[in-house]
Amino acid sequence: MLTNKKTLLALSVVSALTLTACGSDNDDNVVVTPPTPPVVVVPETPAALSFTVSGNVVNSTSGAPIEVTKLTFLEGDVASTDIVDINGKAITELATTDGSYTFTLKDGADVTTLTVLVSAEGYISKSFALDLTDKSVSVAADLSLVSATSGNGVVAATEKAAVSAGQVATEVAVTATQAGANTNVTVPAGTTLQDENGNAVSGTEVSLNVATAATTASATTAGIGDIIPAGLNSGTSTSVRQPLAAANIEMLDNAGNKIKKFSSPITLTLSVPESAGVTTGDTLKVSSYDEDKAKWTLDEFTATVGAFDAASKTYAASFQTSHLTLFTSTKEEPACTSGINFNVTGANASELVFHVFSSDGYVIRNATGAAVSSSSRNNLKADATARVLAFDAASLNVVFDSQTEVPVCGTVDVAVTAAPVTTVNENFAVTAVCSNDTTKTTALSGAIVKYRLPNRGFEQASEPTAGTYALTGLVEGSSYQVRVVPRGLGAGVGATDFTITANGTDESGSINIACNTTTGGN
Repeated sequence: MLTNKKTLLALSVVSALTLTACGSDNDDNVVVTPPTPPVVVVPETPAALSFTVSGNVVNSTSGAPIEVTKLTFLEGDVASTDIVDINGKAITELATTDGSYTFTLKDGADVTTLTVLVSAEGYISKSFALDLTDKSVSVAADLSLVSATSGNGVVAATEKAAVSAGQVATEVAVTATQAGANTNVTVPAGTTLQDENGNAVSGTEVSLNVATAATTASATTAGIGDIIPAGLNSGTSTSVRQPLAAANIEMLDNAGNKIKKFSSPITLTLSVPESAGVTTGDTLKVSSYDEDKAKWTLDEFTATVGAFDAASKTYAASFQTSHLTLFTSTKEEPACTSGINFNVTGANASELVFHVFSSDGYVIRNATGAAVSSSSRNNLKADATARVLAFDAASLNVVFDSQTEVPVCGTVDVAVTAAPVTTVNENFAVTAVCSNDTTKTTALSGAIVKYRLPNRGFEQASEPTAGTYALTGLVEGSSYQVRVVPRGLGAGVGATDFTITANGTDESGSINIACNTTTGGN
């Protein structure tokens, strides 16, 4: 009997343990299933963009990035509806904080020429025409702006005046003067200052600002070709408007509002160089540019050529206007129909950057490849001459200089004799790591990856394989900033910077992201 009692006790204990293990928490034996631990899910990263437009906004004479800028996109003179940012959001403008930009086109967009209006505080706004005809390759373009203050070829002047009920009580006159470039603006006493809609401005004071440059530019000094926006000439015309003088004129009230019109005409005088071949009494056509619409009003006025100034070797060309903007006086010349083609020997043309400066007021900066596109040659006359410089794209060292002006309508021989710097290529692999479970990782595909030397503009890397980006043309031994901008991972995942040394060895970096979680399954 004792044995039987022990057996029964053992069975009772086992039964009790079994019930407890099954989760019984009441007398009704209800089973409660414990919750499944959350599972961290690696995000799906997007494919690389098949086509992008990228580059930098730079100072025209130093080449340094202008960090805070705004790009406005237009087709004709209306806002483009075909531009999207890197995440596919439709945009009509893009702000930068480091001077670099990247955008693309919406699906199915058939844009061949895009006008980009670029503005920055302290610089003269300018529009650029980008050729987007070939969408099989991405477009890279650096956009150069000229400082609105005196220096590096630009001369600027400002005059302030009191205003009452929108009128100036006394004459307001300002003159910007330097060798080969003079501009005078005179606003008569009693003139009513108006906004774009013709309303008299408020405020008690206005400032009249003038900026101009000489006809001839150089690698380190700006000329009028740097100031004049795209569109002064069409690419199919048999003649071109050769710019002889240009000035950007702006008037602001003390609240920063632009004065756009006047109740009666004001007088402007631009200096025209002796080399233009004009004489006293000649008439020149004047065109004006509306920076808000990136639109030229061509041959709007006629300027009369006045007396010759022997000291400055210029003529004064005067006209009247009832509005303010950028003006240029022009002379019609037969057009160059072939564009500029560089016959490069001693180097690979794709590794060079070309600058072209003409005493005729024609400027090209940051041209790449062996030819200059039609959008860049539009101001070129048939007998144009210019000084041509070629720079090593990696180091920006000068590797060719024509020294004097040579004919540039057609083929220009570029014999590179200077040894370029040693360059290397590297791949940079980027991994996304879940910050809430570092064992979960994935190759970060579809990002925008850019790289640059200190105080230089960014270059955009290609993505030959998912999550691996090709950094090409690195100056051996130099330190580079690599910026990774993820796409498609939410607004909270921003840019991450890395520093590498160019030595030809592939490198990598990781970016922490907060991954989503789910329940059940891996």
